[in-house]
Amino acid sequence: MHFESKNPKEENGAVVVTYQSQAEGFKGKSLSSQEALERSACVRLISKIVREPCFNELRTKQQLGYIVSSFYDMGYSTNATPLTTSIDSLTIYVLSRKVAPKDVAARIDDFLLNFRSKLEDMPSSEIDDYAESLAKELTKPIRKLGTEANNQFGKIKRFAPETLYADNETSFEDIPFDNAEVVAAALRKLDRNKILDVYDSLIVKKESRSRILTHVYGRTFPLQEVSTRASSKVYLSSMDDLLSKRKSLIAVEPHSPIMYAMEAKF
Repeated sequence: MHFESKNPKEENGAVVVTYQSQAEGFKGKSLSSQEALERSACVRLISKIVREPCFNELRTKQQLGYIVSSFYDMGYSTNATPLTTSIDSLTIYVLSRKVAPKDVAARIDDFLLNFRSKLEDMPSSEIDDYAESLAKELTKPIRKLGTEANNQFGKIKRFAPETLYADNETSFEDIPFDNAEVVAAALRKLDRNKILDVYDSLIVKKESRSRILTHVYGRTFPLQEVSTRASSKVYLSSMDDLLSKRKSLIAVEPHSPIMYAMEAKF
């Protein structure tokens, strides 16, 4: 997707790249498979391992811009059944005035593709240290009662229709109040082969990965006409077109990943 900055005086451009998992995320022990749990744990761990090297390479070494950030993200599908279907992602964000957004996006991709070999050669003890650190972050006690109450009530609102009112054998006890502890335990059991398998499907396999690439253009590198020659892409020129195209897409069914490539210019 390609956007002009809403601020006509903005000099910087920005790139946001989201690598989405191709399988539904982990919802809870009674609501998801063991495979979903392991994949979600892998995406979280990959996001943590990549964060510091990404900053060091793109911000410190290549000096693309002042802001370089990478993080794990989880969203919920509004076009799938049930609506509690979650999607795990690795997101990288770069703000730059020195390099055009298209070139920034290419450097992000190159970094991640090259990082695969470093992940493959990383000592097992180092991977275990990352996993243990992340597990402790996830299970760190919540200090404010109000924050914990909001967190747990949010789970009730989201998962009650699927656990209390669905035509199955689930009950209130199936609401995933203990997800942090479950994911933390899974992190401690991950092996390198599983992590590399998820890394490949998330990033390396270009022909099948689910990547959302957003370019924002400032005055230094203004938005130019976007090529639409690629047959695998759909060219959209307005938000209405984008929403209309979205409505025409097939809803993602559990365990059946579907990928689409769209390119929009605004």
